[in-house]
Amino acid sequence: MDPSMLRLAMMWGGTHRENDRNGLGRFGYGLPCATVSMGRRFTIYSKLKGGSCYSVSLDLDLLDNGSYQIDGLKIAIPAAQPAALPGFVVDAIERNHPQGWESGTVVVIDKLDRLDWVTATGLRRNLLRHFGVTYHKLLTATAIHVDGEEVRPIDPLFLDPEGEFHALDQDRAQALDPLTIAIDCGDGASGDLTLRYSWLPPSFGATDKSRDAIGLNANERFPIIKAYHGLVFSRNGRVVDVQSRTPWTTFINNDRYIRVEVEFSASLDEAFGVTTSKQQVSLSPEMWNRWH
Repeated sequence: MDPSMLRLAMMWGGTHRENDRNGLGRFGYGLPCATVSMGRRFTIYSKLKGGSCYSVSLDLDLLDNGSYQIDGLKIAIPAAQPAALPGFVVDAIERNHPQGWESGTVVVIDKLDRLDWVTATGLRRNLLRHFGVTYHKLLTATAIHVDGEEVRPIDPLFLDPEGEFHALDQDRAQALDPLTIAIDCGDGASGDLTLRYSWLPPSFGATDKSRDAIGLNANERFPIIKAYHGLVFSRNGRVVDVQSRTPWTTFINNDRYIRVEVEFSASLDEAFGVTTSKQQVSLSPEMWNRWH
């Protein structure tokens, strides 16, 4: 990004993809919301090919004490300034990209205060799992690494033969016929909704197939089965929500082995009540009835 775009990207609502329904971005909230959900300060470093590196920082403590105010009222993020990458980022680039850093963007988050996983091992393990499910349909086109380890796709329905844990042991998920429904909301918005289904054998989450998947007998599939329990909603190929309660049923523990994914296009955002963070859906009773 050039310096002017770099500063805009830090702002809530700063985007060049306003109302874009073709990809993941739409509102311009993703970068700032994601970063402050983990720490109280973040810095964006970016450079164009053949250009210099620029950076801009936002510190919530400085924001609280009024350091970003102009004339006592207006709040303004500082302009991007020439900068050098932090040493640990330089080291990581030298290890993984010996040809050098020609262009791109680096986001550094510090003053971490809202992480659920406090150890490096736990953070690495859970991020690999979370990213693997969230982006399981997109990882063939985009590589994601956590602490040097590449994220592998994890299909929450365990149907992808290339996905992690698909062939963990002799148990296999059984696919049921998918269903695609054309949705016309009557206000100019229309799009496709695709339902995928799978059934897992009762021993699917267990190491010793003669016993229940409890405690040490739970295999690596079981945390996925447990966390993504209910209807898995996917928007433009990215998992955005899981809901275990619907108007017609509530998924209980024994239902964990019935897997359902609801894939919808971003043209149906309003119909699915997609929030600005794109991490939740809120369907109206009418929309539930459209595909029940």
